[in-house]
Amino acid sequence: MDKNQKIKQQVEETLHALDNADRAKTDEYFFSRLEKRMQEKKVAKPTLQRISLSIAAVMLLILVNIITLLHYNHASQTSQNSMQTQEIQMNALAEKYFFTEPVIYKQSETIPSNGRR
Repeated sequence: MDKNQKIKQQVEETLHALDNADRAKTDEYFFSRLEKRMQEKKVAKPTLQRISLSIAAVMLLILVNIITLLHYNHASQTSQNSMQTQEIQMNALAEKYFFTEPVIYKQSETIPSNGRR
């Protein structure tokens, strides 16, 4: 026999094997029981595990928020301290090298009322 003919014969035998098969028999209430079971699975009641998992998730979220707030407060205090330190260093540098603000007008000099000096 040719290889293709052998494959065709096996396919035909397989198809004919299902010719005498009958439909599966169940009792008349099987479908209603199946529908009820499927509905029960859809409406799952909250169990103790789900409730405890939800509480743990909320507590974790609160903990992360508290840590973030503490870190933010610490960072803002550190930045204020560093700004004060920089200001002190700039003042010390200005005193060391005699940096002063330029005086454009002398305060002791007065302008005559006629507009001349």
